[in-house]
Amino acid sequence: MQVNGLSYIGVNATDPSAWTRYATEILGLAPADDDGDADLRFRMDERSWRLAVHRAEWPGLAYVGWEVADAAMLDSAAAELTDAGIEVVVADEATARNRAVREMVSFEAPGGHWTELSYGAAYQGHFVSPLGVKFRTGALGMGHVVLSVPPEHYEKALAFYVDVMGFGVSEFLDFDPIPIQGALMHCGPRHHSLGIVRGGKRPGCDHIMIEASDADDVGRAWDRVLCAGVEIRRMIGRHSDDGMFSFYAATPSKIGIEFGSGGRVIDPDTWMSETLRKPAAGDVWGHQPPAVLAAVLPSPEGHADA
Repeated sequence: MQVNGLSYIGVNATDPSAWTRYATEILGLAPADDDGDADLRFRMDERSWRLAVHRAEWPGLAYVGWEVADAAMLDSAAAELTDAGIEVVVADEATARNRAVREMVSFEAPGGHWTELSYGAAYQGHFVSPLGVKFRTGALGMGHVVLSVPPEHYEKALAFYVDVMGFGVSEFLDFDPIPIQGALMHCGPRHHSLGIVRGGKRPGCDHIMIEASDADDVGRAWDRVLCAGVEIRRMIGRHSDDGMFSFYAATPSKIGIEFGSGGRVIDPDTWMSETLRKPAAGDVWGHQPPAVLAAVLPSPEGHADA
């Protein structure tokens, strides 16, 4: 199977309206003209949408959408999934129209995440961000997503994404003494479009990454989240593996978002998998949790009046 990239993401929210300001005034996404079967949808490029928000009792990830080249590739992928023992649901015309794609199949991947494959995503034309942000998409896809997999399903999930979905492993995570295990995987030139980590009692999503074309857009977004009082999960920094200059923040769906720029592009045909042993080795600098900053800064009570 050949997956070309991350096409779209659907998230759940108890209050979808909270995403309107967050997406447009913090991230710089634009509202889509048609929300399909979602409460809200947002654009980040010429595609008709990239992020959908659905009202639900519990916040979190709703689905992950991957794209393939054409109808023949979709049929082949569905057959491979079936041969692997995966129950595949072929979308009817109305469901595909709601996703703004030509055709689509969906299934629950090992690890428990609802997953969709499609081709022929609809284009709406020129994209203008409310904040002037230009996002890096195209052949690199929407960005990346990092999923959490219950420990008992991790090995099966990793084998599925590599052996059935056709992802290559860019980097294994095997932290010691912190017991964290995972893998960052590519399906094209982006260093990683998918990550899975072992952990949690239920399937989850650690974060979604979206990439701006300009590093200054990251700095401006950092200023916006600070001024808006958005929960910071990791402070601004640069990764050593994919080179991403970014920060991590919470979203109204309780999923993290990494807002970055300058991500590494690889040759998937020649890339050799690496293993990261220490969390600190994954960063050139920064990406500290906010508690680190709070621990080193003096309290306001410690300052004398001028």
